[in-house]
This record gives sequence, structure tokens and C-alpha cells, in this order.
Amino acid sequence: MTDGDRLLFLTTVGREFCESFTDIPEIDDISSQDCYDPLVKILGKDFSPRELHEIDDAALLRLRDEFRHWFEISSIEAHHVEQAVERVCAHWPITDLAD
Repeated sequence: MTDGDRLLFLTTVGREFCESFTDIPEIDDISSQDCYDPLVKILGKDFSPRELHEIDDAALLRLRDEFRHWFEISSIEAHHVEQAVERVCAHWPITDLAD
């Protein structure tokens, strides 16, 4: 993945996670950057589309828990995280990437 692709990927990640949290009333002002730290804590700083495509249920729950901790709210559900991951994966199919 080129540096440019990496920036585009991270932009997509931030946008899709922000979008997936829009129905949560306690989160009224969220930025793409707000979503980055919880992802890095669970997936590592160099996470790629492949990690998101291969994510398992246990990792989804760890991400949910980390987002709950980060935003200090309990209303983030696994389906919010799963929806964001699915949307990112739709934009970044691993068959198109050499990562």
C-alpha cells in the first residue's frame, strides 16, 4: 500500500466509523481522528484492509469495548462497529491490494 493509499484508507476508516456512530445520542461531535486511537489500540498502528476483512467476533467485541471506554459511554454496540468495518471493507476489497 502506497503512502497515498494509506491516507485514503484511513480517511475511509474515519468517515465510516463516524457515520456508524451517528445514531448514538451521546456522541454529538465526533471526528475521524477520534476513531483512530481505539482502532490502533486493538488492531495495531499499521492495521490494513486485510485486518478489517479478517476481523473476528472477539476482536469486534474488543473494539466495541475500547470505543465505549474512549468515548466514556456504554451505548456503542457491536453492530455499530461491525457496520463500520463492513463499509470500510466494501470500499477497500483486499483483492485489489497488495498489502
